[in-house]
Amino acid sequence: MAISDDILQDLRALARQNGVSLTKTANRVLRTGLAHLGDRARPNRSYSEPVVDLGPATVDLDRALRIAAELEDRQVLRKLEEHK
Repeated sequence: MAISDDILQDLRALARQNGVSLTKTANRVLRTGLAHLGDRARPNRSYSEPVVDLGPATVDLDRALRIAAELEDRQVLRKLEEHK
């Protein structure tokens, strides 16, 4: 088993803060997390989104990616101009 570096760093900081060993800190955190794990259990419910007719397309959908890229380029240029 491997613990992610960021989690290990947080555990070490918490251990130092509380003046206890890393092992005791990790066990306490795991016990607390496991105890509360069942608190958030929700029954599986299906989700559905209403379907709405948006009408005919107002742009050529074959060019949608090109249009999106152009709009993004304009936004970047506008932000660059604001920061001059």
